[in-house]
Amino acid sequence: MPEDQMWRPLGECAEIVGLFADVPAPRLERFTLVDCEPTADGFGSRPQWLGEVVLETFIHGVARHDTWLDDVSVVGAAGGRIELTGRVGEQRHQRPGDEIPPGEGFRLGPDYDTTLVRCRSVEGVFRHRPELDTPPVTLIGFRPEPWFLEKMTGPAPQHHLAGRTRQEARLSIADQDEASRDDAARDNARQDDAARDSAGQDSTDRGKANGKAGRDGDRDGCGDADRDAADRDGTDGGLVSDGLRLAATIEARAADGRRIDTLVSGIFADVRTVRASALGDGLFDVGLGVGAYETIPTAARPLWDTWLAAAPTETGMWRALDPRLRHEWLRLALGSRRSGGEDRPAGATYHLDGRQVTDLDGFYCAIGEAVNGPGGYFGWNLDALDDCLCGGFGASTPFTLVWGDAEIARRAFGAEEFGKLVALLTERDRVTVVLT
Repeated sequence: MPEDQMWRPLGECAEIVGLFADVPAPRLERFTLVDCEPTADGFGSRPQWLGEVVLETFIHGVARHDTWLDDVSVVGAAGGRIELTGRVGEQRHQRPGDEIPPGEGFRLGPDYDTTLVRCRSVEGVFRHRPELDTPPVTLIGFRPEPWFLEKMTGPAPQHHLAGRTRQEARLSIADQDEASRDDAARDNARQDDAARDSAGQDSTDRGKANGKAGRDGDRDGCGDADRDAADRDGTDGGLVSDGLRLAATIEARAADGRRIDTLVSGIFADVRTVRASALGDGLFDVGLGVGAYETIPTAARPLWDTWLAAAPTETGMWRALDPRLRHEWLRLALGSRRSGGEDRPAGATYHLDGRQVTDLDGFYCAIGEAVNGPGGYFGWNLDALDDCLCGGFGASTPFTLVWGDAEIARRAFGAEEFGKLVALLTERDRVTVVLT
């Protein structure tokens, strides 16, 4: 497709039903490695906790597919079969597919370089887990861009599209079957993970999504046959948008125009229904076939509403939050960050208020605030902190960090984790840490 058609705006909507949802954590399951090759150390002959492991398939000796499992233990073995317990990945793109991938067998190991055992097949890993599905998504009060309005309904009618929406989408045209869309989703999610690990990205008045949209068999537009297929639904008066598919990321817009990236991997779905919205003329409620690739916890919605109404103006607003919501505060801080600003000169001194640094997310909230003020971002894991120390995130190194009440964090983290954090800060004399 033409480059100028990629990632163009799709439209805005007042609400995205299904974006905020609670998906249960993966439960402990039983897996079986089938027809295992004997190993020199007798792997599988005794109970053993493995933790995180990877299953890889190979074709002609080349790795073709990998699946990560968590909290894995060996519980028994007999007749060339090794029994495991474990959990699938909490991140959707890390979970196994519904069907066993093609290949000449599997290898199991703690990483890509170490092999614990090889086997012909596995049981219990590759299957659908409906309990982990995200709820279906509906775009409420959706105001499409003209090009996408034509995709949904045919040539655009001359409506005045009211501007009272809160969330937008940006998409581009694509034609994907289900398998390729799932692969694209996994690739995008891995790229998002890398971006989240290393850098910054961006609802009550408005918000936005980026991605792809296409109609099967119609790369150039919505022809008469497509409009016939997208005719009125005889039961509820809705338009059924046959064959239109979206691959979109989502961005929110605050009351003052600030953009906040949700940092979720987005929506990869068929458009199932298009109906006139009760929110105004020229607005639509658009039902999608599946849920968001990832969701935001429902408990975080009030926090989002607060940030969308106004950016934080006081220090310490994160302190009363429980650990899970502190992580969501960091999502908002990272999603709100705008690149391109100049770092403050080297040699500065920043003061970190450690009175409520009782977990690692609390530390990242506190250092973000110390360096960049209320709602500031300066990393949300060790890799991201390391990147922030390389510049481009508000502070030039070397600088001094005065960490007040540091003993609270030392006790909460444990000496090893606390030492690892301080060692990263002081590496290559980038930061002088003063513990008080």
